[in-house]
Amino acid sequence: MDKGVAGAALLTRSSANSALVLGVAGRDVDDYRSPDGREDHTGYRSDTLLAKYKHKVTEDLTLRVNLQRHEDEDVWYPGSARRGAGIPAPLGTATIHSPEQRRELYELGVDARLGEGTLAAEVYRQEVFRQIRAFSSAKQRDYVRNDVSFVTDGAKAKYLFPVGDDHLLTVGADLWRMRGDPERYIDNNPPAFDNNMRNDPFNKGVIESAGVFLQDEFSVGQTRFIAGARFDRVTGDAARKGMTQTTGLEKSDNNLSWSLGAIQPLNENLSAYANLGRAYRAPDMRERFEDSARGDGYYHVGNPQLDPEVSTSFELGLRQAGAGLQYQLAAFYTRIDDYIAGRVTGANHPQNGLPFKLTENLDKVTIYGLEGSASLPVGAFVADAGFTWLRGKNHQDDEPLFQMPAPELTLGIGQPAERGFWWRAQLRAVAEQDRIATRFTNGTENATAGFVTADAEFGWRFGKVGAFESAGLAVQLSNLADKRYHEHQTEGVSGNELAAPGRGIALSLNGSF
Repeated sequence: MDKGVAGAALLTRSSANSALVLGVAGRDVDDYRSPDGREDHTGYRSDTLLAKYKHKVTEDLTLRVNLQRHEDEDVWYPGSARRGAGIPAPLGTATIHSPEQRRELYELGVDARLGEGTLAAEVYRQEVFRQIRAFSSAKQRDYVRNDVSFVTDGAKAKYLFPVGDDHLLTVGADLWRMRGDPERYIDNNPPAFDNNMRNDPFNKGVIESAGVFLQDEFSVGQTRFIAGARFDRVTGDAARKGMTQTTGLEKSDNNLSWSLGAIQPLNENLSAYANLGRAYRAPDMRERFEDSARGDGYYHVGNPQLDPEVSTSFELGLRQAGAGLQYQLAAFYTRIDDYIAGRVTGANHPQNGLPFKLTENLDKVTIYGLEGSASLPVGAFVADAGFTWLRGKNHQDDEPLFQMPAPELTLGIGQPAERGFWWRAQLRAVAEQDRIATRFTNGTENATAGFVTADAEFGWRFGKVGAFESAGLAVQLSNLADKRYHEHQTEGVSGNELAAPGRGIALSLNGSF
């Protein structure tokens, strides 16, 4: 049985002029058990703190504060464990782990009534800190120590105002600046491996973004439309890429994105919707500048001259609400030009022997599929189902897109209750994923077997109990058949992916007051 403790509490208080939200959550879990036995280094600890405060200064002016902090401790990545190529024999097996990961957000905002509209503006700072270590089983200590900080300062504002009787316009702008400067030390003097040499993957990376946007909401007859467009300029630069490159690192891109969505009621409970849009994703700092070994067993080489991904998407769907049958069905198609990914070249690093993975733009990929869900009351019970089906293609290499999830289907039945006893059982069936990339990955993406898991949950809702307005007790049973499997997207060295958790039970108690 897996062992762990988790808890969360949320306190809300409000008055005529003020509102306060305080939240705290924590988790401490031991190594989980799979059908292969106890999986070492799969436990971790985490905690989350949240504080939001809003104060109405006048009828037309409100100030906001948003503070967040999340921390993970003692996180290991056992799927990264490997020996051989790139790992000197005296080190044994190397495993990546992170003693500490932390994210903090500080945000100040204002909401103001100006003329016929409302202005909302924020300034913020987000700090992300991560310790990355490579542990040697033979030395019983870390031989790579990397501390990474990413600090983002930004501001955003939007003004919402009506135009005539049918249009609701939003205009706005945002800008931010992210700085990253990792400090990595490595022991690379065999056989002692204790020289603590500085070896940064990049130095003084900066990404800056500035954008403006416009959105309009309006109706034509019974059809509701939402149309928007934005223009962004993103610039990346660094003092050094890897250990030697100091030139050719700056790159600026201008990006225009837009969207058009429509919702059309077909009857009282049924509506159709469609979305068409163009979006972009600029390369991140690691994709641009980082040259280093990672936990997937490759030596990654960044590319500061990457183009941004540009995607064009279309989605068409139906939604049925109401007291009886409820369902949602959607079909979608996305084309992505200049898709950013790491190609396994087949060549190895001359010093450490690791295979290269070069970050590049693929000319064109497409992703399309169907997804849906439904629920139907059957007497005192409720039956439900859901499915996803995706296909992806890498047109440049004329093969399936790598790391695509397999089709899956869930079937469930249960007996809900606002008070008293309730239960639900579910089967989840995931198909074999044999559509894998061979050219782009140089034959390193593995097919994944299909699987079926059974889960169940039950409990009791008490309603008002003492000081609690409502309370409930629940038991969750997972992977009842102790099935051995892993998801196709499981991270880790190819062929060494961890099995998912086996049979487990979780007991939870919740209440509100």
